[in-house]
Amino acid sequence: MPVDYQPYEMLDKVMTLDMSLRNAIEKLYKSSRNLTGEAPLTYAAAKALIDETKPGDVVFFLTGLLVRSAFTTDIAESDGPIGIATLIYTMQRALNITPVIVADKTMVQPLATVMRHVGYSRIPIDTVQGACAPSKRPTRAYAIVTMSEDAVTAITEAKELLNRFNPAAIISCERGGPNEFGITHNSQGKDISYGHCRSDLLFKTAFEDSGRTVTIGIGDGGNEVGMGNIHDDLYEWLPHGDVCCCGCGGGIIPETKCDVLVSSTVSNWGASALAAAIVIMTGKQEALAGIDVHRNAIEGTAAAGFIDSPTGEIATRIDGMDMPVHLAIAEEFAQIARSYLNSHADMWEKK
Repeated sequence: MPVDYQPYEMLDKVMTLDMSLRNAIEKLYKSSRNLTGEAPLTYAAAKALIDETKPGDVVFFLTGLLVRSAFTTDIAESDGPIGIATLIYTMQRALNITPVIVADKTMVQPLATVMRHVGYSRIPIDTVQGACAPSKRPTRAYAIVTMSEDAVTAITEAKELLNRFNPAAIISCERGGPNEFGITHNSQGKDISYGHCRSDLLFKTAFEDSGRTVTIGIGDGGNEVGMGNIHDDLYEWLPHGDVCCCGCGGGIIPETKCDVLVSSTVSNWGASALAAAIVIMTGKQEALAGIDVHRNAIEGTAAAGFIDSPTGEIATRIDGMDMPVHLAIAEEFAQIARSYLNSHADMWEKK
């Protein structure tokens, strides 16, 4: 039976509305879509996750961009954590995963605040799999781990984490990725490596160990983990894609590749669209992260001290756009999922 791509095409269209007028998403999306053929990005990513994930499986989530690390490692932007919170909310309900967030040391408490706002308890890494085991009375929980800033040490840590937890997937949302010289940049071409742990090496190690773990990269600017998939295209047009401003000798494009790259106007939107795609594919409407979940997550980022990067303010604003815009986009995703599942109800009836 041919795949009905209609709802996923709609999700892709909504997540790539250029509301910020950055004039980048059309090119980013085109390059990413070229890698999936006729399949929309949300379909390709959701199918990869569902195909490889079993109840109880660990999924690692990478996020946190320390956009002012030249001054302090205590400031990160609000794009990324909201998307991860949304994905964890949906994936635990639809796929019964065990979520583990991988973050910088300074981001552990702020991320815990965001997750608390969406109803999640932080559990020690040693007991998180037991806490999240499928149950009639589930525990909505997660664990957080950190990694070293030193590449050699981080590679050892990456191998230990992969061997210990055998994750079904690793998802990165708005996580800066180092270039071939190990330098992480912001979109203005400046070095922001300081304070960032080398969680990209966990992602890279998993990707290069073919067939073991699905890797999904979500980004909006070309400098995020996973954008190595479209390096050559970005090199041609992305500002600072060829030459950065820090003198390292490379551009801002990460070397890290992934199985599926999701490019969206705001990385949070890409994560929320992927969550909606998982709901459509599984038929589990109860797993939808509705508008209240998104509102709580956005308010949680402000409470935790995450900033709106363009303005530098702690606010319920992401990428220069106020909360009502993001809530409207979230409701679009949810409505697409509801509309499709309600009009195709017979698909979910047991024959």
